[in-house]
Amino acid sequence: LLGQAAVDYAVAPGSLASRLSEPVEPGSITVRVRNEEHDRVTLILADDGLGGLLAPPGDAALFFARLAAELASGPVTDLVVAPPVTFELPPAAFLEQVYRELLASSWLSTVTVADLLRVHSPASRPLLLKGGASESQPGYLEESLLAAVGSAGAAVAQLSAIADATRLPVERSRRLLYLAESRFWYRAGAGLEQANMGLLYATGAESLARAELAKVVFKKLDSDWFWGRQGTLPILVENKADYPVTVGVHVSGDGLRLAIESTKAGDPSGVKGLTPVREEPAPDLSGSTAVTGELTQVVELVPGTTTINVRVSATGGLHGMKARLTTGTAPDAVALAEAATSVGFITLSWLARWVGLALGLIVVGLTALVLLRRRKGRKAATS
Repeated sequence: LLGQAAVDYAVAPGSLASRLSEPVEPGSITVRVRNEEHDRVTLILADDGLGGLLAPPGDAALFFARLAAELASGPVTDLVVAPPVTFELPPAAFLEQVYRELLASSWLSTVTVADLLRVHSPASRPLLLKGGASESQPGYLEESLLAAVGSAGAAVAQLSAIADATRLPVERSRRLLYLAESRFWYRAGAGLEQANMGLLYATGAESLARAELAKVVFKKLDSDWFWGRQGTLPILVENKADYPVTVGVHVSGDGLRLAIESTKAGDPSGVKGLTPVREEPAPDLSGSTAVTGELTQVVELVPGTTTINVRVSATGGLHGMKARLTTGTAPDAVALAEAATSVGFITLSWLARWVGLALGLIVVGLTALVLLRRRKGRKAATS
């Protein structure tokens, strides 16, 4: 299920190490794994023997006896213990008793998963996690849930790419996705009602993420004509969210040289005293700073309207131009909004060409008119 995972690490049974493409060092607690599609995750390997003793109904005395035997068997610094995946919670009283005795012990201490990963960081090269021979083909409920989780995971990843993880919509969508990824919803014996609950978490995560992504739109991108070979075209982008986002701005046009001149918060058509978000000197489009044909740059959009002034240049004439907002500048970045317009440049050479063409057409027209009148005159004389 690595392809549908939205987490960086997961606690897994220690027996999973037997399905890796290479053996791991004895006593290893973490390992970086991948599947055939190169999806990756860090596995935290739990002790299967001790974990089995946390299964319901639970016996604290037996658990600590086994723990003492494990520690006495050799040099052990850290152990990870997790209940087996039975989808049945151990009794709360049993877990409280285990935790109280661990806290009271002078020779044992507990750590968080984050602290454990800092001490036992896995090797950077992932090992292939091979499928088990006993794995069966997923049923209809499982396939439907995994498809919904995959779609939701893509939407949440796109939102996470443009917004800070501490923002409430990002955090909420991640929590919903985390709940949707549980195997509880399609475990053996699960009914349609429980499967639908998992599906609701997945669709809820995707709907929330997509709604936030839809708040980044083009507000205004008008066509324009410029006297000379260059000019500044304002592109107005609206961020309807109440938090800033960082997006990729892609501008392209055949025969155009392009450069970002400035980025300002506000709409210049009705706002006085615009606050610069990023201000640069007007670029020289004859130099190497300009890009011919296509321009890509990362821009931060504050809540409200942001004006992106693009410096454009051409030898003359009318040129089509397109603009896109994406989740980043990587080749696989997803488009959030698209717009198209045209820009024209009135230059002496361009005017001379059109004036010459117009004069040529006038001469041709006058010549045709004269010839037509002569023909009519001849016909009148012969008649």
